[in-house]
Amino acid sequence: MDLRNVFCLEETRTVGNDWVVRYRNRFFQILSQSHLPPAGRKVIVQDHLDGTIHIVYRDREVLCTEINELPRKPMVTKQKQQDPEARRRYVPPPDHPWRRFRLKTQRVSQALPV
Repeated sequence: MDLRNVFCLEETRTVGNDWVVRYRNRFFQILSQSHLPPAGRKVIVQDHLDGTIHIVYRDREVLCTEINELPRKPMVTKQKQQDPEARRRYVPPPDHPWRRFRLKTQRVSQALPV
């Protein structure tokens, strides 16, 4: 028996579509190899006592590297945020059919029984 694999913390994780596994707010990219787990499958993440992380799929260790920084979405520029034309509400022109249509309200007086 390998005591190193016995005395470790194990958790099950799902492989993402980009072959990234997330474990304790850390991201691990699975490297291309012949024994590559398909996206969406479950893998076991082993956290050994010496601080190393190993990913196991079908009782075989998978090669991976830790990703320190993820690509971020582009931020909206201040020019787009402050542009009044971009946030302007649509007002139909005076000759628009909606402006010509008016509801006619009729007042109906109800006679109270005496």
